[in-house]
Amino acid sequence: MKPANSNLAEIKEKLPKATKESYEQNGWKFEFSKGGIMPSDQLDQLCDYLVLNAIPDVVYGENYARFSFEQQNFCLEFLPKDSLLLTNFQARSNALLDLKQHPNLKKYKEVNNVTYVPTEVKVKYAEHWKNKKPEDTTAEIKVIQQISDVFFSTPYKGTVKKLSLLAEPQKNHTFLKDQLSEKSQFQELQNIEFPYAERTSEEIPIHNLTEQNPIKWANMADLWEDELGDSGSTTSEVRFRVMGDCWFALLRHYLRVDDVIIRIFDTRFYHEFGKNYILREFQVREDSYQNIAKKGFHFTPKWMLDQGQSHMVYQYIDPILIEREKIYFK
Repeated sequence: MKPANSNLAEIKEKLPKATKESYEQNGWKFEFSKGGIMPSDQLDQLCDYLVLNAIPDVVYGENYARFSFEQQNFCLEFLPKDSLLLTNFQARSNALLDLKQHPNLKKYKEVNNVTYVPTEVKVKYAEHWKNKKPEDTTAEIKVIQQISDVFFSTPYKGTVKKLSLLAEPQKNHTFLKDQLSEKSQFQELQNIEFPYAERTSEEIPIHNLTEQNPIKWANMADLWEDELGDSGSTTSEVRFRVMGDCWFALLRHYLRVDDVIIRIFDTRFYHEFGKNYILREFQVREDSYQNIAKKGFHFTPKWMLDQGQSHMVYQYIDPILIEREKIYFK
């Protein structure tokens, strides 16, 4: 009889390999990788590595999107592990750019920041379970320290790094975790070093993203998803398109807690070829089922099963936060 780990190795070997697609334009290279679901042993390892209480049931470990500009040694990535890292409370705190504490901050080197900390959400019957007395009053109740978001709400805005880092696999793998191992200082940038971020009021020109500006190449990738024990849905995905004069990407985290709340974190990226920066806009939309229903939306079983449900409910939820930055790469 073969040992269990031998069988596991054979199973992994039979898993479909990741497919990779790429497109190049105006000095930019756009890459997408799509593979299978991480097996349970790898999920456990990733959960321990990221220091989480739990991890989504479905993580597409080989999926990613990467936009690189070799001439300036610049890279923007969207990775499942980095997205989930920011469900850890400490990593989230270390990355937090509190705009109330830094009202005059304009330029800063901490491009991989977060500007919003998700509020706590509870399932519909949380209070009932909390107040319910145990049948066995003599049993010892173990209290688990909460170190990460149980609904995997992540304010992740992508991973900005130097392209040359990809040549160092170990450093590249731990890059964001190492960067967020200590509290970010957020001091006004004195000496320009790329990449860096700058707060801005410049908006993404939506008028340039219409049918009048034809799409030359488009792609998308799922990062992870979970059904929250049949209490809702939580997902992360990235969508991308490139036109003749620009490219655009949308990173979306979507959370649905049944009969309680809908939450959407959108990070949009826009770059006009020839300019030396990327516009990055982070937007939070969140509201209760009750308020959304009052605006005319119908929560139907068909909608709950629809893969595009976040796009269908989106217009019924007003934004509660919009933050805009420029990411300079040259």
